[in-house]
Amino acid sequence: METFIVGIILLVVYALIILAMMKGLNAIIGMFVLAFLWPLIAGVPPDKLLVDIFENGMVGTAAGTVEILIGAWFGYLLITTGVVETIIRGAAELGGERPTLVAILTCAAVTLVFTTIYGAGATVMTGSIAIPILSAIGLSGPLTAATFTIAQASGLMMNPILFSIINVAYWKSLLKYTDLYSFFIICTVVTFVVVVIPSIVLRTMRLKKVMTDGGQVEKARRMPWYTLISIIIPLLLVIVFKWPPRSAFMVGIIYALLATHVATRRKFREDVDVLFKSFINSLPDMSYIILLNIALGALIAGFGQDPVKNAFISIFGPIVPNSKATWSLLFTFSYFLVPFRGPLGIPGIAPFVLTAIELGYLPTVFMFAGFWGTLFTLKSADPTDSQVIWPITFSKSEPIKHLKATLLFAAIGQIIIAWLAYLMI
Repeated sequence: METFIVGIILLVVYALIILAMMKGLNAIIGMFVLAFLWPLIAGVPPDKLLVDIFENGMVGTAAGTVEILIGAWFGYLLITTGVVETIIRGAAELGGERPTLVAILTCAAVTLVFTTIYGAGATVMTGSIAIPILSAIGLSGPLTAATFTIAQASGLMMNPILFSIINVAYWKSLLKYTDLYSFFIICTVVTFVVVVIPSIVLRTMRLKKVMTDGGQVEKARRMPWYTLISIIIPLLLVIVFKWPPRSAFMVGIIYALLATHVATRRKFREDVDVLFKSFINSLPDMSYIILLNIALGALIAGFGQDPVKNAFISIFGPIVPNSKATWSLLFTFSYFLVPFRGPLGIPGIAPFVLTAIELGYLPTVFMFAGFWGTLFTLKSADPTDSQVIWPITFSKSEPIKHLKATLLFAAIGQIIIAWLAYLMI
């Protein structure tokens, strides 16, 4: 009974922190506060707490830092050298003056580039190209942001950097990308076909030709075809040849640099400048992600203290799904609990899913796959996510308008992924 009461108190503290996050408290600060408050309230000695959190928890997430940095470096190199711009504008040009086709091809390009690039900076660079194109076909501000973020989320469903972030933070690097690569590919393909395309058709079916004059789609900065395949090289090396993601991204960086060197005839000094400029530009974006991972490591270490863990098990243990069907059902009916740092959004998901991981009722791979669908909702609909808030601002929309324009499609995507996990894993 005493353990159960402690669990209730911990949940109250958790709810207060989440409310504070909704009102503007930085998520990283909130996680650090929970990492220390939970164990202290549960009776863990402060000296043990400091050692476990600083020496084990925070350092434990460092393994994925290099992978995240190299992946971001690769993405920014593609943006800096014009590869991403060529893909997106080239796709839009293929649509001619047919609004629906222009939107579908533009979003297909957005989905493609986000299979390998990641971060708020990547969203800014890509969105600054794609959103004006979507606006040029006649979509309103809220609809341009919604269309862009849904396409972005579809690509992120097979993004190895996002996989590394979640794998390191919640699953302590137990999984490999190759354990789930076929699932990831199907998630991206199916969400694009079943969610992205129908959302575009519904929004553009009454539009006429692409706007002319000031709204005309701009001609792409042309990079040759052999530079464009840079974007798929890391995924091919990881999926086909089973390379580690770090090595695959490094080969992608080298190939992209050499291919664009040949295309633009840069001097060696200019190559060096492009290479290091791309790395430096990726740091502000990734520094937040790395700090978020460190905070998650601290939070998980705090949760891992026996008094805290047992308190949460006393509450969640009886309701944690113990079958694949109930796990998939959980994520089918919980999409509305993801936005605004909800109980099933990051970091809100921590107490429930960490309890489920600790109990180990279901295989780790399956739990990860079921949870993966919540990231589709997060990256398409959640106005507090860094990759969503910029498109909202840039398109002159508002958080609530964006949520209304995306939540139904985000829910469909999350439900599809939950049941793909059930069928495939």
